[in-house]
Amino acid sequence: MILPDYWLTRPSIDFGDEARRDFDALLKTTLSDRGRPAIDYTLPWPKWQFLCHIADHHDIALHGSGDPHIDLFEPRKADDLNEFGNQKAVYAAADGLWAIISCRGGRSRRNRPFRLAHMKFTSLNSPALHLSSVWPG
Repeated sequence: MILPDYWLTRPSIDFGDEARRDFDALLKTTLSDRGRPAIDYTLPWPKWQFLCHIADHHDIALHGSGDPHIDLFEPRKADDLNEFGNQKAVYAAADGLWAIISCRGGRSRRNRPFRLAHMKFTSLNSPALHLSSVWPG
């Protein structure tokens, strides 16, 4: 598949059974805390791999605001010129890298808008191909 140069493929995350077990254990420990639990991440693998794993293998969507004080996610109307992107919704990502990109470039830097896109191609004969793109808005 030939793609434009601004589409980036997600790095391989074949990190083995030990990482998967540790990621799952950390998620379970974190979710067992009451209130607004913070993830105490001390694992030897990069955090983006943990986020991709939990988004890929658990019923979790990731919010990229970077605000640790959100108690409840409520639908809001987006400020988007396109009809599809201007829906009232809770905006979250099903991909760990997408959430990180959103968090790093989002609300605190509104004076520099950007656009994000994420696509996941699947096939019966090969692993999923994740593609992401970020460009100025």
